Amino acid sequence: MRTRCLKCGQQHRTKDCEIKEKLEKPTCINCKEVGHLASSFNCPKYPQIKKKTEKAQNPNENKNIFPANKDAVKDFSYATALQGKNSTHNQTPQSNTQTTQNQNYPHPTDTENSNERPFGIMDAVFEIKKLFADYPFLLELGKQLRAVKGKDRINVFYEHVMRNYE
Repeated sequence: MRTRCLKCGQQHRTKDCEIKEKLEKPTCINCKEVGHLASSFNCPKYPQIKKKTEKAQNPNENKNIFPANKDAVKDFSYATALQGKNSTHNQTPQSNTQTTQNQNYPHPTDTENSNERPFGIMDAVFEIKKLFADYPFLLELGKQLRAVKGKDRINVFYEHVMRNYE
């Protein structure tokens, strides 16, 4: 599509037109009427904006929602969660109206078969946390292994296991 001059209708841009003065009675190059230019909203051939007939699609409506592994508990800080203490006396019982969990996605339980649902990163972190809670001497083993290099590391490991499993 080539551009046309709004003043004379020739095949050049309006800024390159030989007519430099303002036209008192401009002629529209689209509808050939006198009194307006082709860029005017008054032109009957000017493209009109069509009103929307259907509802706009919300891109957020169709996304899959994955629930959290645990519900948020009021007055339960991040630091408390990292300590690993299950302080149930600080937790308030949740009412049915405050539950935000979707009933289609129940919380995982220990009795569930691990093949029934995908194993995520948070599940792995939770299992490692349980391991260190059940066997706190593993943290001490980690500190000792960090201090030793080479083949001595295996000796430290065996000594630590023998000491804690006697």
